[in-house]
Formats: sequence, structure tokens, C-alpha cells
Amino acid sequence: MATVAIVCHCQLPGTGIIRKLTPSQQKIMDTLGKNTNQVTQFLSGVNLQSNETFSKLFPSLSKLSLDKIKECYDMSVRDEEYNFFNQNLMTTLQTFYKNFPENFDVKQLPKRMKNLFDSMMEIANYTLSCALDIGEYQLGLTQLSDWDEKEYKTLLGEKISDNIDNEYNNRKQKKSSGNRPSSSNLLGSLNPLSGGGGGNRNRGNNNGNRNIRLKRAIEVADECKVKKRDKLPKKFDWRQKGMVTEPKFQNKCGSCWAFVSTSILESAYLINGLTKNKSFDLSEQELVDCAKKTGCKGGTAVDSFNYLLEADGITDEASYPYESKDGNCKASKKNRVAVIDDYCVRGKYVTVDGKTEQLSDQEIQYIIQEFGPVYSTINADDLGSMKNLKKGVYKNKKCEKKTNHAIVIVGWDEKAWIVKNSWGTGWGDKGFFRMKRGENLCGINTYVIFPLVVVE
Repeated sequence: MATVAIVCHCQLPGTGIIRKLTPSQQKIMDTLGKNTNQVTQFLSGVNLQSNETFSKLFPSLSKLSLDKIKECYDMSVRDEEYNFFNQNLMTTLQTFYKNFPENFDVKQLPKRMKNLFDSMMEIANYTLSCALDIGEYQLGLTQLSDWDEKEYKTLLGEKISDNIDNEYNNRKQKKSSGNRPSSSNLLGSLNPLSGGGGGNRNRGNNNGNRNIRLKRAIEVADECKVKKRDKLPKKFDWRQKGMVTEPKFQNKCGSCWAFVSTSILESAYLINGLTKNKSFDLSEQELVDCAKKTGCKGGTAVDSFNYLLEADGITDEASYPYESKDGNCKASKKNRVAVIDDYCVRGKYVTVDGKTEQLSDQEIQYIIQEFGPVYSTINADDLGSMKNLKKGVYKNKKCEKKTNHAIVIVGWDEKAWIVKNSWGTGWGDKGFFRMKRGENLCGINTYVIFPLVVVE
């Protein structure tokens, strides 16, 4: 078959601006042009010709108005407007890999093409059912849309130890060697806040020595309890206050727990005035390598924060960059950019008045408002929807309560939790999503964890 030369440009939505491809993007387009035979062969197996649009497989879509379809299907790939229903598969492949060039591997093209097509089928089927039943969320093409189930499940790395009660409640008392700098001294004199709302805790630093308690009471510790219980606002979002760092991408490693741990500590530093750097960026790889023997196989913030207490803090991303794989611990105590004084667990693994704490939405809201964004967990086994999730309020009545993925709750609105994920800005709503409140959906109310930092 003759080679087809493909030269592509990208028009940014609503701007009229034509953006030329980078050399690497153009190389991908050229490679696709040389492999049209693979595309044609695949299409023959799904009863489509190379010039036929995807909508031929779903004639009932033509009966729906464009506005109704848009309620269920987000017509964008990153920042490019695109409706794959009205395009052939080659055009969709071009658009997808132009926006996600890091996903492209010509050796895996048949596999990637099938995975992407499966996602397109999932999105189309959801759109039809959603349009009939007024769905609350939108699906669309994301950075994960050409991943298969095995690859997707590598993301789900919330693995809490069966021995967490001992790990958290009965940590052995020991003193760190030498003096530990306070959070504010470590990053220089930045006039940190003292007292008041927004998660501030003026707790001192024990004359510079870190103390890991001999036995933490099984009851929720006083420093982990909410002090202010004024009427909660209908909406609250730490992003609007500039206290949430940009979502990052964990890639094919079960390190969600590490990304959530660094994210909530970054927010704690911003909220408490311990850094003014809105791009404050801590090292997930240090946690993957040092907090766990096999960090890509899962963990939890208990592992992260126990490690931080032992190691007198954590370094930054620039000093210990992310590799999305397990490695030997290369941490050095010479470059600690963030420390914690302690951390709190609320929910399933602690008690209130002698009874296991059952976290209500209201209690989580008070915790978030006072302490900042929190580590939480969900069950993310809903492969079709979760890997293609874009905007709206996610809900799934069949979702199990047994959790397997760590996320950050950064706030709430009248309907939903506002959640930061670790699947990159090419997923969800630029890396965030909203999850229905009021029913412990997918186990999101099971437990939360948050750090305590020293404020002087």
C-alpha cells in the first residue's frame, strides 16, 4: 500500500490560532502515514472502511442533538476541540497522539489502536445511556484512553497494611540524631502564619528534637481534632486560594499514595506560609524508593509520613526526580526541603469515645477547612468510566467500598467533593474531578490522613 504523507496543524479552540506540530509530533504523523495498512486491517475487523466515520457504528447518535451529546461526551483532547464521532479512525489516531505523543509506540500500534477504539466504544455507549437518563458526568479521550486493563490497574496502589494499628498507634519512641530544623527555618524566613484558621498549628518543635511517640492513644488525638466548628460554607476550594499544586502523572507505577502524600504536604506548607512558591514540588521518587521496599506495588501515607519522621524530612523533585519505577534509596539528609512534626489519621483506624470513627461528610469538610487538603482513598475499579473521565460529577451506584486508589480531597461544592488525582493534566478536568458527596461513594469516607507542620 502506498505511504500517505500527513501534515497536521492544531487549531486552539475559540482562538483561530493555528499551532504547528513539533518535530516529534510530525514524526509520529509520518509514522502513522506509513502504517495505514495496520489501520485498514483493524477496521476490517469492526466493519468499517478507512474513510467511514465512527458514528456509522452508532446510528442512533444522529437522533440526539449536539447539546444533548455534549452533556455526556466532552469533545476535547487536551486543549483541542475534537469530536471523534464524526471522524474516521486515522484522524482520531492523529489527534490523540498529537496531544499525547509520549503514549505513542509504533511497535505497539495494533494494541494501542484497539485500546483506544475500546475507549471510544465505551464513551459512545455511555453517551447513549447518559442522554436517556441525564447523566451527571462526561467521558472523553484522556491520556489513559489507549491503556489496557492491566496497565490501568498498575495505577491503583493504595495498599494499607493489615498492621496499620500498630504502625500508627504504637510507634516506638526514639530521638533523631542531632537537631531537626523547624519547617519555617528550613526554607528561610518567610514570615509564616501563626495560629488562626486554614490548618495552622502553633505546636513548637520540642527544642529541635523530633519525638516519635511511644504509644499514640487509639482515640483521636487532640491535635487531630477540629477546633473551629462554625457553619460550613456551601462551597470551599483550596485551589481558589492558591494552596494546591498542579496535578502530576504517576505513570505505570502504583505510587498514587506517594503523590497524594507529597501533594498534601505541599499544600500544608503553602497554607501555613512555610513557602511562597506556588510550584513547590516534593519528591515522590524518594518515597517510592525509601518509604517502601517496592513502592510501585503500593503503600499509604502512613508509610510516607513514618519515613519523613525517620529521615528528618523529604527533598524536592529537582534533587530526586520521578522515574515511575522502584529503585534503591538515594536520599541524603543534606537536602531536606520539607519536614513534618507529626501526622493524623481519622476514620476507620482510630476511635472516638471508644468506638471506631465513622467519618461523615461534615466532619471531613471541617477537617479540610481547618487542616487543608487531605489524603483519602476510593475504589477505582470502574475501568471504562474512570480512565476516560473528564468533567461533571462522577457517581457509580455499583462501586465497592473497599478502596484501592489514593486521592486528594481539596474542597467541595453543593453536590460533590473536589478531588485532585495523580493521572496527569491530560485526564479529567486538567487533573481534577468531582465525586458525588453524601453516600460514601466508592469508600471515600473510609479514612483520611493529613500532616502536621510546625508553625512558629
